[in-house]
Amino acid sequence: MLMRTNVPTTDRMSPRILAIIAVWVVGGQTCLAQPNPLTTKVAVKCLADLKYSDAEGKAGLCDVYLPKPALVSEEQSPKVTQKRPAVVIVHGGAWMTGDKWTLEGYSRLLASHGIVVVTINYRLAPKHKFPRQVDDVRQALIWTAQHADEFAIDLERLGLFGYSAGGHLSTLVAMLADEPAATQQAASEWKANDPRWNQVPTVHAVCAGGPPCDFRTLPIDNTGMSYFLGGSRREKSDVYTAASPTAHASAGDPPMQIIHGESDFMVPIASSRSLRRKLLNAGCDVRFLALAGQGHMVTFLDPRTRQAALEFFQSVFIKPSLSVWDMRRLGRSPQATWIDQAKPIRELIYKGETVDGVPTDVFAFYATPGSIANDPSLDKNLPCVVLVHGGGGTAFAPWVWKWAKRGYAAIAMDLAGHRPQSPKFDAGELVVDMRAGRKRLENGGPNQGHAEKFSSVGGTLQDDWPFHAIGNVIRAHSLVRSFPEIDADRTAITGISWGGYTTCITASIDDRFKAAVPVYGCGFLHDGESVQRPLIDALPPAQREQWIQQYDPSSHLANCRVPIFFVNGTNDKHYPLPSYSRSFDLVPDQNSIRIAPNMKHSHQAGWEPKEIDSFIDSQLNGDLPLPKLSDAEIQDNALQVAFSSESKLKSARLHLTNDKGLFRERKWLSQAATIEGSKIKATADFANATAWFVTATDERGAMVSTKATCKTAANTDTESQ
Repeated sequence: MLMRTNVPTTDRMSPRILAIIAVWVVGGQTCLAQPNPLTTKVAVKCLADLKYSDAEGKAGLCDVYLPKPALVSEEQSPKVTQKRPAVVIVHGGAWMTGDKWTLEGYSRLLASHGIVVVTINYRLAPKHKFPRQVDDVRQALIWTAQHADEFAIDLERLGLFGYSAGGHLSTLVAMLADEPAATQQAASEWKANDPRWNQVPTVHAVCAGGPPCDFRTLPIDNTGMSYFLGGSRREKSDVYTAASPTAHASAGDPPMQIIHGESDFMVPIASSRSLRRKLLNAGCDVRFLALAGQGHMVTFLDPRTRQAALEFFQSVFIKPSLSVWDMRRLGRSPQATWIDQAKPIRELIYKGETVDGVPTDVFAFYATPGSIANDPSLDKNLPCVVLVHGGGGTAFAPWVWKWAKRGYAAIAMDLAGHRPQSPKFDAGELVVDMRAGRKRLENGGPNQGHAEKFSSVGGTLQDDWPFHAIGNVIRAHSLVRSFPEIDADRTAITGISWGGYTTCITASIDDRFKAAVPVYGCGFLHDGESVQRPLIDALPPAQREQWIQQYDPSSHLANCRVPIFFVNGTNDKHYPLPSYSRSFDLVPDQNSIRIAPNMKHSHQAGWEPKEIDSFIDSQLNGDLPLPKLSDAEIQDNALQVAFSSESKLKSARLHLTNDKGLFRERKWLSQAATIEGSKIKATADFANATAWFVTATDERGAMVSTKATCKTAANTDTESQ
């Protein structure tokens, strides 16, 4: 039964704090025909000052923020309708001050996106020293589990969030959970036989802002933490270790998002970076957001901190419910075995998705600037790119070599259960052989034939090529993020043809990438004139619908938060222009496009465009970004395109076709356009044109375009025959 107190909440808030919280919670509801749970906001009901423990005063109080669609009645305790993820939020204040109301903005933000939130107070130092605060967080988790049915909580999606001291407590509680009993008890007042140990639910994700992570680095005789830890490090070395999250990092720790200001002098960012590296080395899924120039309190108030917390919990708790891929599982580094670490391009096998309960083997090439130059000193803090081959392809050594030459680490995996021949070298240079033979792995996953891509859908996932391919690409990403030479926060993905298709879905699932470039591949394969459509249409109706919902990129791209650059040509028969433009439109923002007249379709033609390099360089290394073109506006046969560019535009062209029928067979006309200020202008007979787009080239020779405007309905049955 819920116990309520009459302790007021808002009358303690200053007008300044109330104003800040008002800014946090403002925002209208989004009305969609098919609401996207990542973007649709709902009303929130707050149950204030509930008692979660027997601690005296307000220390044992919590507020529960409920997404209102989860409620059956406003007047009575809610009944289960749809299970929701839940997050327990822990306030900061150096363990000696603070209150749950200071996190109201964060609480309402998460709840407005469908997450049940329990925001707690806890016992404060110096009256209550470590580990009482840790036990209070555990007790709050137990209380949340006890009310899971009442609040429609899915305990398989239970997380912790805290800032500063709250970030420390959240991180510590989650990281201690898989430690030996003696280690857990060193950070608790509970006895070994206390029944509460068996009642604490599993924490499945943690977001920590500005957390102190390692008290073991403090001067040995410094007494600054005595009020919390009971003495200096010399006097209480065991306590300092027990209270340090970094001391408990292990492979079993849950996915974690760390947010820290780079100019935080109250809690220096170095401790968070050390924890991040230790977790990565253990193979854990850890994301890191460093806010340049921001101090401790400013980072707490920064909208980017709130957004990062929301998007992290959506990534691990909500996105898995929207697809067949679960980042809580795929985000961990897979087991890997090196076959060859001596050559410039190294070879390895890592464990992929399972078949009949047994993990499959996935082959990959991996190279770095240091490996190809035989100079390990070059391999520090490297950006990394994940390379995804197309249909009929494999892990291509020349592709890995190309990116390593550009200063990147690169991994390319075979997604058809094969191992290609080892690359050959002549005087230290790679001998390019695009037709090198390949052998079937004894425990390889599904091949990349039509049956595995289409007709296998339905029933088990283990014979579906798309399920294996996307899962195994994400696993490759998790693997390279764990490598010590990699900067895990500077990774990108690019894929060609079916690899572009795979890139579209992977970037929509795995938010850890900082850039994605699908070449040719796109969504709407079931609609329009793609050569893949007959294979999809041949499926029984239920299987066809299931394939579209599970495996067509059009069902996923609206969830993509990774900056994405689409690259294609005008006459591609596999991924036709109308489908490509529609796919481009699905991505909420941070999307760019390059349509080239008559671009060839091949692996080598797909990795040649210099704009792919420039886009990834800009996103990972802060280099000059590509120009950005807006949609074309036309009035009385006069076209106008607004643009923004940090590089000077050298030229622009209008491309159009008057043809009808299959896009793969249309002929395109091209004419010069003028650049006037921040606008590109052109005049043409648009009344007779059936499709058009504009390209712009900057002084580097980098070309971008608008999406193609297709005047006729190219996705109709008539035009697709």
